[in-house]
Amino acid sequence: MQTEPRTVSIPEALQLGVDHHQAGRLAEAERIYQQILAAEPGNPHALQLLGLAAHMAGKHERAIELMLKALVRIPGEPVVLNNLGEAYRSLGKFDEAIACYDKALAAKPDYAECKGNRGIALSELGRHAEALAAFDQALAANPRHAWTLSNRGIVLQELGRNEEALASLDQALAIDPAFAAALSNRGNALRKLRRYDEALEACDKALALKPDFHGALANRANVLEELGRHDEALALYDKALELKPDFDKAWGDRGIVLQELGRFDEALASYAKALAIAPGFAHAHYNEGLCRLMLGEFEQGWEKYEWRWAASVCTPRAFTQPRWSGKESVRGKTVLLHAEQGLGDTIQFARYARDIAKKGARVVLEVQPVLHPLFAGIPEPHKVVKQGDPLPAFDFHCPLLSLPRAFGTRLGTIPAPIPYLSVKKAAAAKWRKQFAAPGTRLVGLAWKGDPDYRKDRDRSIRLADLKPLFATPGVRFVSLQKDLDDEERALTARMENFVHPGASFKDTAEMIGALDLVVSVDTAWAHWAGATGKPLWVLLAFMPHWIWQLDRADNPWYPTARLFRQREVGEWGAPIKELAKELRRSPK
Repeated sequence: MQTEPRTVSIPEALQLGVDHHQAGRLAEAERIYQQILAAEPGNPHALQLLGLAAHMAGKHERAIELMLKALVRIPGEPVVLNNLGEAYRSLGKFDEAIACYDKALAAKPDYAECKGNRGIALSELGRHAEALAAFDQALAANPRHAWTLSNRGIVLQELGRNEEALASLDQALAIDPAFAAALSNRGNALRKLRRYDEALEACDKALALKPDFHGALANRANVLEELGRHDEALALYDKALELKPDFDKAWGDRGIVLQELGRFDEALASYAKALAIAPGFAHAHYNEGLCRLMLGEFEQGWEKYEWRWAASVCTPRAFTQPRWSGKESVRGKTVLLHAEQGLGDTIQFARYARDIAKKGARVVLEVQPVLHPLFAGIPEPHKVVKQGDPLPAFDFHCPLLSLPRAFGTRLGTIPAPIPYLSVKKAAAAKWRKQFAAPGTRLVGLAWKGDPDYRKDRDRSIRLADLKPLFATPGVRFVSLQKDLDDEERALTARMENFVHPGASFKDTAEMIGALDLVVSVDTAWAHWAGATGKPLWVLLAFMPHWIWQLDRADNPWYPTARLFRQREVGEWGAPIKELAKELRRSPK
């Protein structure tokens, strides 16, 4: 006797669809959900599951359409709201995503997964402190959630708290040692801590677990880029992009490497690719700006350089007064100009204070404390204040490095009234008397910069590399470095033509006023010498800071400067040899 086939109920069909779904058989799951909807068109569970399947297949617009239909039938359902938020987030609609997560959490306050997703969206918006709070809330509900710990590590990196980031990632890996994404993120944290060998090891472990992991390939490439292994880094970015052609960050980082290699057209094309995928990608805009400034394309360069705020390269000041854009009249107004980056940048762009004063403004110049004694006497600002001290009343403000944009500066219109900074003649004369000897020239030497600067390995050199200079007759060399290491002390111990005062910052600045020439790598002392009109010879890396431009021996910002450039990455021999030759033949 033949029995009738049993009719499958809708709940049973839903469970069968979920089983296929969880096993990764999306096509089978979608077929069952469609059959349910054919029988019961408004079934909210089939609608939201079909939406989730569409989201997992990358069909995010379709997913949103289906989930919104589901919410008409089951309004406020937290799981559907969370999944809808994920679909919005995948489309870069972060505000809409956060609104969905907030509604889900209002209905289910202990929804740990949703709190974690909300943290990711906040991080994508650059709201990293809020993202960290969201991850911490998620971990309070589920402390052993490796995925949340890993994402928490990412946002701590964005906040510059790299040691804490590493600890969070290590917690994730203690829970799941085969968590490839956490290993890759750990490599990134170690890179930021300059523990490069460990960073490469972490990325390699991630790739051993998942050879086609595009994120780990890109993170490994980032480490190689910082080590100056640009060709190897480029090959890894290209491999990552073969696996994920819409990997906007890899396109952006690839542009940086191409720029370091001097392949500027390709770099700009790579930034354009990144921005076509993610139009609001702040770092790609910012790095394109640096590239264009290097090429002398100032009009576009200054505009793109303003993305440094969104890229968190600089932190904007929270003033209630408006920022001066160059268009507003400042006659009779007080304008605050404030330092935002390094000492050299402050020295270089303080020149614009004079130009704003010429517009009838009263100028207040805020500088780093170490620079305050050197700026206090300059005539252009009406007041110079130290960072951290109370500010006087003002009507407008402008960050120093936004002034070229405000003035519409082009290569031919750079304000270069040299000197625009100076030291007291009596102070310079004191140092001249201390160092000078009949028939000798005094040449200042600065061969290393701030070791905390990310690209310091490119610009700083060993004092021993400057030996070709030391045989120059009739020259006494004056060290502009505050401290010498053991190797440097051993080298100079028997040198009669080398003096190392080890002076304070203020005294060193005054000392430069006593010298005949300054020879420097790209440091604040190069800027100070240029701003005070001192003859300046600068040793530059193959790809220097953009202010030194390309393929020229002079510099439009500092007319007294002469540039000696590396011809190959990392190779200082040729420019030092050339500089030594010029020192021997230059006027006594």
